[in-house]
Amino acid sequence: MKRAAAIWLSFAVTVGSVSSLLPSRATAGEITPCEPKSEVSREKEENETKAAGFEEIVRVEFVADKGYLEAYYEKGKAPYEDFVYFNCKNQTEEDAVLEISSTNTNVVQVTGQTTQTIASGANDAFQIFYRIVGAGCANLVVKTGGEEYKLKVYGVPRNVELTSVMQTSFQGVTVQWEKIPGCSGYRIERAVAADDLRWFDKRFQTAATVYGDHTTSVTLKTDLNTTYRYRVFGFVEDEERRLEGNTDRYPGNVKTIDFAAKKLKAQLASVTKSGSKSLRVQWKPMAGAIAYKLYRSEWENGGYSCIYTAGSGVTSYEQNVSPGVMYSYKVTAVFPEGESDYSKSISEFIPKKGKQKSKLAKKLGQQYISGQYAGNWASPDKTYYYESGKKLYAVCVQKNGSLGVFRISDSLKIKKIKTIKLKYDVWGGFYAGEDGNFYVAVGYHNYSESKTKTVIKIMQYGGNWKKKNTAEIKGGASNVFEGIYKPFEAGSLRMDMQDNLLYVATARQMFLYSDGKRHQSNISFLIDTKTMQEKKAPHAYISHSFNQFVKFKDGTLYLLNHGDAFPRSLALSVFEDYAPGMDERTSEKIQSLCSFQGSSGDNFTGCKVGGMEIGKDNVLVCGTMQPHERKVKGVSGSGGKLKYNVFLARSNRSSGKTSFQWLTSYHPKNSSVVVGEARMIKLSDDKFAILYSTTQKKKTKLNYIVVNDAGKKAYSKKYSGMTFDGDSQPVLYKGKIVWADTAYEGINRTKTKLYSIPAIY
Repeated sequence: MKRAAAIWLSFAVTVGSVSSLLPSRATAGEITPCEPKSEVSREKEENETKAAGFEEIVRVEFVADKGYLEAYYEKGKAPYEDFVYFNCKNQTEEDAVLEISSTNTNVVQVTGQTTQTIASGANDAFQIFYRIVGAGCANLVVKTGGEEYKLKVYGVPRNVELTSVMQTSFQGVTVQWEKIPGCSGYRIERAVAADDLRWFDKRFQTAATVYGDHTTSVTLKTDLNTTYRYRVFGFVEDEERRLEGNTDRYPGNVKTIDFAAKKLKAQLASVTKSGSKSLRVQWKPMAGAIAYKLYRSEWENGGYSCIYTAGSGVTSYEQNVSPGVMYSYKVTAVFPEGESDYSKSISEFIPKKGKQKSKLAKKLGQQYISGQYAGNWASPDKTYYYESGKKLYAVCVQKNGSLGVFRISDSLKIKKIKTIKLKYDVWGGFYAGEDGNFYVAVGYHNYSESKTKTVIKIMQYGGNWKKKNTAEIKGGASNVFEGIYKPFEAGSLRMDMQDNLLYVATARQMFLYSDGKRHQSNISFLIDTKTMQEKKAPHAYISHSFNQFVKFKDGTLYLLNHGDAFPRSLALSVFEDYAPGMDERTSEKIQSLCSFQGSSGDNFTGCKVGGMEIGKDNVLVCGTMQPHERKVKGVSGSGGKLKYNVFLARSNRSSGKTSFQWLTSYHPKNSSVVVGEARMIKLSDDKFAILYSTTQKKKTKLNYIVVNDAGKKAYSKKYSGMTFDGDSQPVLYKGKIVWADTAYEGINRTKTKLYSIPAIY
């Protein structure tokens, strides 16, 4: 008697819904994606359906809610396990053996019985136990006789591990994710990131769809300076349907990455001397660049102009320069879409031969101070230097409080060209800006503790010393604690610029605190030089702060404070990515370059900071200090009559790793040599000059040391008959280091000299 069989699919809900499915782990072996159903298989199913009308049959009926099964697969998680029913009616005269299997064990594995027997004439239900072990699709198969009856099962990738989003071209970002074997493909979404953006937000749009489980990245075009939120979903697909990792049931499992593409930054490799009057500039190639532009300035932070445009295959340029001038270089890459951002700058300097010079300079008439430090803390400088139109000038605070502006010739002759009359209580500082303007800071006592009284004025003058505008700081200004009672108190004032942003770093005495005291700390201000309006400045709170330094370089702001309590150390604060136009920090790092012995708040620290400069790889800080815990000749400690030595502290700009070294090693107890205050003059990104005097038996010598960016001594020389007491910041001018030094000769008597030495190494 002939025997036939047929499969009937019903839609009774007898298996768990997708929302209850558990994740699973793939087994070893290759996992293949779903294969489309062939025309042959479709014809076979139709014939099997027609055969159901035969009288003697084995009837097999799967019971599934959708006519197929789907379950989530998640790599690294326990496999999802479940079962499905099938009904079987044996209308033959013999017992029938049913064989149960999976067509792709890398996706679906049968975990229960793989054979079942149904007696002749019986009508019974059976269970197929299975687990999902991979992404893709497979069939559960019931085989009886020579016929196979199938139920399709999909292993849907529940979560794709988004690994990175990075900028790889001018306006291109590459999204990367972890491979899920067996996926038919992946769909990438993005939306403009916002705090209220949710997983279900309709602002997410499909950015790309890619096929193949081997594809794990895609590059998308993007807008610059716009933060997008990215996410990726995997899917399995055949000719009947596409099933995707569920976005609306398990939002917590959908990993996102926020990323904003910025203008690519070119990379300057090196600037080196290639001759007695030439420099060679090299930069790194960039994929996709069609040209490069080389920029040069005699200022580090501004005033750059293009001096050379190179083709796509050119990565260096050599040019003649003037010895004795520090040149700063930047490079950009040109793409079809536009020009990249500037690279980081590199400065270089070719020494110029010359002789030491000195000359009496009575006409300067500046207020006399002996070094920066009057005891435990510094005070604002009273003499400054600047270069304009290839000429050297000095700005000196006069004994009557006005400013005297003097022209200094190459032979150190002095000519007064301007007197600027001012009214103030406390002198602050002077800065010659890269914009061609001059900035003068003065202060006013605030004994009434008024929040609205102007306590600091920062006045802007044009290059001809004609007053243009004024920024006014009110008494209620705050840095953690409110108020300015006395501006510039027990500290200094220094300024630096980046584009149109003027940063002012100084100190103040605060308003009366709840403990009945007026405490001292640092305070900073940021001025928009186009409007002379105050903007929000990044602060690094240091208390007490006895000296302040500020430098911009390559879009990063560096602040140095001499603290005696919080912290009791030289504190370097770094504000990265301080881009033009920004008025708040993006990230801050605080480093202790060297700590001081003694109790917190003890004003005596045994340290006098001389300067901070930024090199190619390091931040360098110099000064003089007692040994503390850094022994000199086996002697440690501070206080008493211990002698000072010159030190150099460094901080790596990338890693933040710090180092400390002594540049002199005079015995702290027994030496007869007295070391005066030191100052630092930048010659290039790899060369820094340090000046200080030593006195022994009433004879004073000028000491000139050059160190490189790594802190290694490159040159040293002593000059007799020359002095430096650290009361002004020397300047590099036409290959010479120039400064004024004022010696005290008796009651109301001083003697001022101008000095110059060749900046050689």
